[in-house]
Amino acid sequence: MKHNVTLTLILAAFSSAIACAQQFRPANPAPVRLQVVSVQKAGQLTPVTTTPIVSQPEGDLLPNLEWTSRACYAEGQSAVWKDREGLVAEVVRKGNEMYLHNPVSMLAGSISCWVKGSLGSDGTVLTIPTPQAYALNNPGTEQETMLYATRISATDGSVENGKMDLTFTYGDEGLTQTDGGMLAITDLEGNFYGYGDMKILLRAITDKVTTLPDGLVPESYTLSYESQGSKGKQTAQVAFDGSEVYISNPLGSGSSWLKATLDGNTLSLATRQYLGAEAGYLFYMGAAKDSTYVVSNPITGDQTVGTYNLIDKPAILFDYDPATKTFHSSDIMIVNAGKNRIGDTYVAYGKPAYVPWTMLPATPATPKIDSYLDLSPYASYGLSGAIVTFTVPSVDVDDNFIAQENLYYRMSFDGQPKELFGARDIPYYFTGSDASAVLQGSGDSRQLQVDTAPTDSISIQSFYVVGSETRASDIVTYLIADGTSHVTNGLLAVSQPVAAAPVATSWYDLSGRAVSDFSSHGVYVCKMRYADGKVTVKKVLR
Repeated sequence: MKHNVTLTLILAAFSSAIACAQQFRPANPAPVRLQVVSVQKAGQLTPVTTTPIVSQPEGDLLPNLEWTSRACYAEGQSAVWKDREGLVAEVVRKGNEMYLHNPVSMLAGSISCWVKGSLGSDGTVLTIPTPQAYALNNPGTEQETMLYATRISATDGSVENGKMDLTFTYGDEGLTQTDGGMLAITDLEGNFYGYGDMKILLRAITDKVTTLPDGLVPESYTLSYESQGSKGKQTAQVAFDGSEVYISNPLGSGSSWLKATLDGNTLSLATRQYLGAEAGYLFYMGAAKDSTYVVSNPITGDQTVGTYNLIDKPAILFDYDPATKTFHSSDIMIVNAGKNRIGDTYVAYGKPAYVPWTMLPATPATPKIDSYLDLSPYASYGLSGAIVTFTVPSVDVDDNFIAQENLYYRMSFDGQPKELFGARDIPYYFTGSDASAVLQGSGDSRQLQVDTAPTDSISIQSFYVVGSETRASDIVTYLIADGTSHVTNGLLAVSQPVAAAPVATSWYDLSGRAVSDFSSHGVYVCKMRYADGKVTVKKVLR
């Protein structure tokens, strides 16, 4: 299946944006290319600041704040509205100075900027003057200009002279916007670029995560579920303490637990339980009902129509079998960013079923190399290296479930160990990017784009580690010359420690717009920032 991605697809991705792609370069502030959505005749505005604040200011970072707002983003020549909830708010205070991070929330994935305000004499009112410099637009071109965070009318998007300040009340419960306007992206002529936030509320997080009581020993389980038209399974832990049951966080991160109540043959899992903060979001357990959504597999491009939507249901009910200690539900259990309304559903578990399970050593099934694409013919489009699509089965040779968190794989190019992301053992769940590679994943499928293409062969082998015992799969080797795969025994190279990974990764289309939805095939720009301040930018075919 050599060269299964055609030139036609690549050309389609570039048909309207190749000129912009050739001009893209890293910049500080962040490189963006926004377009005017609403033309205004406000006259020349006087900026409060002319340089964006891109580094966290000195001062105390206020803890435990959630961002909610009514936000809009540009879609063509229109602004689309969206309620925002469940975002981690970052606010720094130094004396009477106060700084808000990424207050234009729909651009938070592509721009990092702080705006500055000051507290009044009694410390209860925060005033943020505008316009404040926010990001450089069209960097490195004749159209290069600074964009500003400006207070505009929330009704018609116009600049209201004499009403250029955002105001908030400030107290123990957080910050509440009171001026009635919208903080939006404009230029100094007052033209609106389609992004902004209004009704901003930064409220204190009062919810607490549930922890496992001291001395309570959990049992190993599996969680089986349906999601997006397919079936999945992962490991879980469950602890019984009389009528109280503790279930491990299904995200598998942190130390938070879900708490349920057992009454006879019914296990009741209360919804809206707080699971903690991760990746800039505040996650809660919720229940869902049917509502149309479309999901694209980022590896295969296949689309699946599924259903979920947050509902006001106090608990998810499971049927419990005391003889086997299994429990299952017909509901849809979701992890949602935000407590009260659907916003960014992180994962959905349809018909969840918990079954006791014992982890044992096992030999993992042999990986499969699905396709290979040499990108050198497309160098004129800024692409280089190669794309390898492969499968790492999360089952053993007998097709039994194995714990994905104990599964690893190694690769070699042209018979030589291939180090990826500072390691030669790649965890099953790992996806990420650095200066030389981008790894994406969906289920057992993986897609790897590397800057340096192999010339002869690619080999992959997986490993399953249980306690002190490691078992290896057979090795699959793909011959580039004829596109055939061959399976052999043996071992690939040994492992080595993982090196530093990027601290932030942002994605853009070829027009410089921030993207998080990759439902359309094409070429995207990946920007990676490291802890030492280094920034790399590369093009990736998705």
